[in-house]
Amino acid sequence: MNTIILIPTNPERNLSNIILGLVHSLERQKKKIYLFEPIFKKIEEKNNDVEKLIKITSKKCIYQRSKKKNVKRSEFFEKEKVLEEIIDYYNLIRLKEDIDKIYLIKGNCISNEYHSNMFINYEIMNSISAKIVFIASEDTDYHQSILKYIQFLKISRKNVLGIIFSNVSDYLDEHPKKTFLNFSYKENLNKKHFNSKKRNFKAFSNIEMIKIPWNFNLMSIRSIDISRYLKSNILNRGEIETKRINSILFGTKKLFDHFNNIPEKSLIISSSKDLQTIISTYLSILNERLKISTLLIVDGLDIDRTLYNCLHRLFYNTHLPVLIVEENLFETSVKIQKINPLNLMIQYQDVQKIKKIRNYISTHLEGSWIKSLFIEEKKSISNFFLECRGENISAAMFRYKLIYLAKQKRKTIILPEGETFKMIRAASICKKKGISNCILLGNPKKVKKIADQFEISLKDIEILDPKTIYHRYIDQLVILRKKKGMNRESASSQLKKNNILLATMMLQQDEVDGLVSGIVNTTADTIRPALQLIKTNSISSIISSIFFMLFPKKTLIFGDCAINIDPNSEELSEIAIQSAESAMHFGIIPKIAMISYSTGNSAYGDSVEKVKSAVKIIKRKKPELLVDGPIQYDAAISEEVSKKKFPNSNLSGKATVFIFPNLDTGNAVYKAVQRAANLTSVGPILQGIRKPVNDLSRGASIEDIIYTIAATSIQSR
Repeated sequence: MNTIILIPTNPERNLSNIILGLVHSLERQKKKIYLFEPIFKKIEEKNNDVEKLIKITSKKCIYQRSKKKNVKRSEFFEKEKVLEEIIDYYNLIRLKEDIDKIYLIKGNCISNEYHSNMFINYEIMNSISAKIVFIASEDTDYHQSILKYIQFLKISRKNVLGIIFSNVSDYLDEHPKKTFLNFSYKENLNKKHFNSKKRNFKAFSNIEMIKIPWNFNLMSIRSIDISRYLKSNILNRGEIETKRINSILFGTKKLFDHFNNIPEKSLIISSSKDLQTIISTYLSILNERLKISTLLIVDGLDIDRTLYNCLHRLFYNTHLPVLIVEENLFETSVKIQKINPLNLMIQYQDVQKIKKIRNYISTHLEGSWIKSLFIEEKKSISNFFLECRGENISAAMFRYKLIYLAKQKRKTIILPEGETFKMIRAASICKKKGISNCILLGNPKKVKKIADQFEISLKDIEILDPKTIYHRYIDQLVILRKKKGMNRESASSQLKKNNILLATMMLQQDEVDGLVSGIVNTTADTIRPALQLIKTNSISSIISSIFFMLFPKKTLIFGDCAINIDPNSEELSEIAIQSAESAMHFGIIPKIAMISYSTGNSAYGDSVEKVKSAVKIIKRKKPELLVDGPIQYDAAISEEVSKKKFPNSNLSGKATVFIFPNLDTGNAVYKAVQRAANLTSVGPILQGIRKPVNDLSRGASIEDIIYTIAATSIQSR
């Protein structure tokens, strides 16, 4: 399946019209089109509704848009919700049986005023590996906008399928005085076409450029549309539904001296005070000397009932639409000046015109370029995650994947810090989205008070009061910790005071599937009860941690960055093996880089020798794993650096799992990379433990908590 995002370089570049033409061209190639509009902003003009236009012009194109119809400015940057919908729809399409299908996405304008849209388009492009088609005009800044976009976001040229020049609007852009009111019979605009200006096109030498010439024949609008726009009184309907207007003339005495110079499809404006012009128009129509489209009478307030009835009888037997407005000539002229006939969808009822424009644009898009849009390597759709593995899985796709997999399991996760706002909000969202069933541990009155204060729904969310349940676990805690001198009194005291200990006991008793904590408590507070009660799984001797580092185009694993201070070579190898298993569990192909300050044999020292020894142990225990080291971070993550520093490495700069020699290095690198690259990370995720317990940073956002809950659900057996 081909996925294409259409990105306009400036606002109102006839994107809707290009979409109509492109969809029509693709349908003529027997393609199934799925069109998605990611961010639907409230638009004053109703004629920009792509959904209605698609329904008018296409019977096969399937249109979908964001569920949230009106995106407020304050919510505009909440990309995650929009991206989730895009990926969800993308995966839904992939699973359909259609063979020849194309997923089109209506992008956001990338002009300087809309800087944030660059990143939104970029996120969309990366999340589903979309190619780009730019919609531009031959104005002074289109090439700068596109170059800036490509260079700033480091987009590969091969991802740009083409640039469509929508010259339909250029005439007004370059001739601001040439409004609809000024298009008179003296200008033979049918011969007007725009030639490409002399510009440096070397920057786009490898990019296909498609030009749609400006066409005056597309300018005409119907009399009924003018009437609706001006909110006129209709004196005589005539053929108001079908008459079209190409030019506007002011009715004067001299106008009728040269009938041959008055073009067909003209609208004549006359004042109600100028009865001579009105009568001359009537007589010319009657004698078939004049074939105009409409007569517009201004100064309508000066028309009394007698005159109105007289004019009505006069034009009644003609096919000429006659309109009356109350405004004077100047006021009416100002209104008409604002008409943009190039906005091709002034009224949805004008189906003839909409289809005419669609066909016109389509004819300029057809040929080898349109066929190139659907040349792709054939891929299986049996599992839509298969091609999004390892270094290929984008941040947005990984986040989607976490939620998707968690929904399949629908596990019960205990949140011992249940009296905090963030935990309550996260639990509510998880329940609403079907990610997991969360149990809030806390005083029900306090929890409900916070929920009411922040308008959080607690529907179907279980709240357990520690004071009423702790006694159930006293005996079992005594049994588990008897060797450490635990008695009933001590057990009762600890369970009363420590919600994390109580939650861990619930997990140990299989009453819940996982535990998430750390928004208030330290890492030690979260992990200690798990080490004491849950302990390691049957194949592990230590517990370690990983972070999922969500780069725009890839997802990497860093470990250990939170638990083991200075692991020896055996422990380091175990951390690497655990991390590789976690990678596979979350759909990432493990390519393990054992990080050091040395690459290969470039340096020596205790730390380097430890890493070398760990690599040997991994290869002995798990010969099927792809691992290399010692290796420096830059050689592990960059193909270019790898070729110079470590040309014989089997990682080739494409490592997906990074194992650090100690906690100092791991924690420092994780935080430095996260801050420098402005990344989202998920973790720390604990591994090697018998049942899933995960820690949160005390600065974790609600989104961080949700993704950690999802990861915990996935970890549970």
